[in-house]
Amino acid sequence: MKDPRTRSFGVDFELTRLVYEGNSEFQHILVGETEEFGRVLLLDGALQSAESDEAIYHETYVHPAVVAHGAVRRVLVGGAGEGAILRELLKHSAIESIVAVDIDRKAVEICREHLPSWSRGAFDDPRVELRFEDIEDTLREAVARPFDLIIMDVTEPIEGGPAEALFQPAFFERVAAAMAKDALVVVQAGEVDPWRMDNARSVVEMLGQVFGSVRLAHFYVPSFLTPWGAAICAKEVGRELVPADLEAKVAALEAQLGGEGLEVYDATWHRACVHLPRMYRRRLASPGG
Repeated sequence: MKDPRTRSFGVDFELTRLVYEGNSEFQHILVGETEEFGRVLLLDGALQSAESDEAIYHETYVHPAVVAHGAVRRVLVGGAGEGAILRELLKHSAIESIVAVDIDRKAVEICREHLPSWSRGAFDDPRVELRFEDIEDTLREAVARPFDLIIMDVTEPIEGGPAEALFQPAFFERVAAAMAKDALVVVQAGEVDPWRMDNARSVVEMLGQVFGSVRLAHFYVPSFLTPWGAAICAKEVGRELVPADLEAKVAALEAQLGGEGLEVYDATWHRACVHLPRMYRRRLASPGG
């Protein structure tokens, strides 16, 4: 298999077993086994998730935002996918309800069948409401009952792909209208490779047209072979993502989970992922900087 990254660079890897391959109405879906990363999910030929390190991605998309907010009760997840984002959200007992939306029913069904360790029963949790619909419909309904946290775990804005239309200011203005006053939104920002900041820069600049605060969290995912990004946004300017009582909040979460259940996230990880190195800040701010 070849996972293209740029016009001149890609990654070749061998499947030791093909588990599933087929097409939905929206995209090509492949689940396979690899020697290096275990079971993997590819959509339209691009690696989305690997058994060996999916916890890095999914824990980082969830826990820094939930802990920074401090009082998340109601959550919207755009892109139910493998169910791993739901799995991580459900580790927070204070969360009362999660609306998970996906336009691609077949992709979710394939993930539930062939990637069960990603969701670990999350789809069946009574706090989760799974909907197969256009997220625009969900957002219109949410204006009357806004969310504390919105996580947009959708595929990259590939031309012609199912998420292309979502990476526009007009869409995120509707997202903002569905957010409570102190809510946070987490948005998939793609590669944060210091040599290829174009995608992350365009996402951050676009979000900056809508939100008062946009912070780029970063983390390395070995199966992606590059640092990855998640933009954490708030309506107000200067939203702080490292609470003064961070260590106490993380300790309480770990105690609630009995000391197990978190493979990556802790207070040190939280501080590190929301702090961009100087090189990243400079190159994010200026192409060629």
